[in-house]
Amino acid sequence: MMNIASLNKRKCKVLSGQFAGYSPDTFKTDQVDELARQTGHYPAILGCDYACGWNNNNNPEYIIDFSCNPSLKNHWNQGGFVTVNMHLPNPVNSNGGGYKDRGNLNFNDLTQPYTETGKRWRSFLDRIAQGLNDLNQAGVTVLYRPFHEMNGDWFYWCAQDPNTFKSVWIDMFNYLTNTKGLHNLLWVYSPDQSRNNPSMYYPGDNYVDIVALDVYTDEPVRRKKANMNGYYEMTNINKPFALGEVGPSTANGQFDYMKWYSIKTLL
Repeated sequence: MMNIASLNKRKCKVLSGQFAGYSPDTFKTDQVDELARQTGHYPAILGCDYACGWNNNNNPEYIIDFSCNPSLKNHWNQGGFVTVNMHLPNPVNSNGGGYKDRGNLNFNDLTQPYTETGKRWRSFLDRIAQGLNDLNQAGVTVLYRPFHEMNGDWFYWCAQDPNTFKSVWIDMFNYLTNTKGLHNLLWVYSPDQSRNNPSMYYPGDNYVDIVALDVYTDEPVRRKKANMNGYYEMTNINKPFALGEVGPSTANGQFDYMKWYSIKTLL
């Protein structure tokens, strides 16, 4: 943790990574292994998503899977970092699914374990804690990135009342840190770059270790000024900064990824 924190005081130090998929169905390290074969280097960071919130099942053991942990442990033991996020189903639904459906959810119920929604949410956190504790027992520090892109409007946790969102974040932080004893987590706050006010949902310095932005654009150079939206607002928080997710808006496989590797993009 001290090594990551020290990066914020240095210039021209970048750690790059690769998201390897959703555990268990699509998590594969084929791409990072091929990269290492061709270059002799693995990405510094390896990522896994513990939950597929579109599955119609609300059994935590079914929808929350951490079978990617052996790969994360191996990456850590080889000197890399690991990151975990999740797309949990909407806890108001008794049959799962609905990760993009705000429906009848009262977001504050996530802090109330005596409600049906809160009880279901707590069962999700218990299952997640099992996976994170498995990494903890192996000595692995995790870049933990919950509720990403909360300033958007496409997930059930998006566009909530800012104070309610902060309360839910803090409640989750306290539950995983204090109740579950998970002190191997570096908490990553990662709003979406394309929307305004990325710091509006920031829960406070005591509950965040790293700030980030998720950036999706087909024009990283031509729209460079627009793509900087939110950057200064986030870096002014004075935490280590990251790009939580990076990619093109085009999802049909036709995007020229060399646009992202232009020197003009990096300057």
